Amino acid sequence: VRFYAQDMALAYATSGLLQVYHAVRLQIAQGQIEKLMVEVPEGQTVTSVSGPNLGAWRFDPASHVLEVRLSQPATGSYAATLVTQSANASAPYDVRLEPLTVRDAVDQHSEIGLAAEASVYVSLEQHPAAMNVQDYVREAGPLVGAVPGLAAGQISQAFRCDSQSRVVTGRVQIVPSEVRSRETARFNVEDDRLVYNSQWEIEIAKA
Repeated sequence: VRFYAQDMALAYATSGLLQVYHAVRLQIAQGQIEKLMVEVPEGQTVTSVSGPNLGAWRFDPASHVLEVRLSQPATGSYAATLVTQSANASAPYDVRLEPLTVRDAVDQHSEIGLAAEASVYVSLEQHPAAMNVQDYVREAGPLVGAVPGLAAGQISQAFRCDSQSRVVTGRVQIVPSEVRSRETARFNVEDDRLVYNSQWEIEIAKA
């Protein structure tokens, strides 16, 4: 069997959870595939696998290997969607992202997109070559719509991975609160009294 693999990954950070959505696409040049063995980065656990003719799947947390069996052999092309996650108590927390590795592929191409909910942001430390976010969104296609509540505009950064540079590291931080206030004040002298009237307008831009 000769086949090529692609992993389009989209990481979505929240205040206490990091989920990574993967679109794994195979181009089968010769033969047919009945089973996939996928290496999952440490610290991540597989929560969902979906795809055509999907039989059973099993993730071994000790070896970090996902085994996917198909009910019918795949030829030509095949695509599956995987979701991995790592739970954290609360932000701030460290992140380390890597593509999945499809075993026995002749070659693999991988991209990683990064998004965060409004209450947090990701401060990056190490990453592969950056790519245009709009190009990533166009290539990722349905993967963006697979993340509940995510808009394409929330994807802030994207990277192309190769054998030499495939790791994204950083830290998820809480967005600081931002409160704006404005006071309108008036002094009046009434019956030998000094009266101070104050009116406040408070705007919470970020909570």
